[in-house]
Amino acid sequence: MVGSGNIGLIVSYQLIQAGVKVKAVLEASSHIGGYLVHAAKLVRLGVPILTRTTVKRANGNKRLESIETIKLDDSWKEIPNTETKIDCDALCISVGLTPLHQLLSMANIDMVYINELGGLVPKKNENYETSMSGVFVCGDVTGIEEASSAMIEGKIAGLMASKT
Repeated sequence: MVGSGNIGLIVSYQLIQAGVKVKAVLEASSHIGGYLVHAAKLVRLGVPILTRTTVKRANGNKRLESIETIKLDDSWKEIPNTETKIDCDALCISVGLTPLHQLLSMANIDMVYINELGGLVPKKNENYETSMSGVFVCGDVTGIEEASSAMIEGKIAGLMASKT
């Protein structure tokens, strides 16, 4: 797994529950991005979380057979002679989440770019209604957040929509 945010950590744990051998979680940053409780579950199961490490190369013939990892310094530059080979047949990537705004954009709903929310998000009023009357938004389309926030926001948006 590449990426130690909550999604990368949780999906790694779920893969283990489904019988998949997760060999490592790679994180280019110097610290784990997700909640430590999720990381601790993986570590207890023997999955190393390799910070300051990224994929340098994917190897295989017609299918993935291995990856080559490399360590990164404080400036995110590769550290020579730190390559490690990991035999694997799949590589999951969980980095760079962005709101899925495409359907709203296609409907010509007013959008705004907010870097802190992950990119392009719909403009909405205090009732979660967009610039198109009767179209309400909630969850990750309004900005990448934590899952429980999206669930609560969904309940509020549903209540607002039911009032119209």
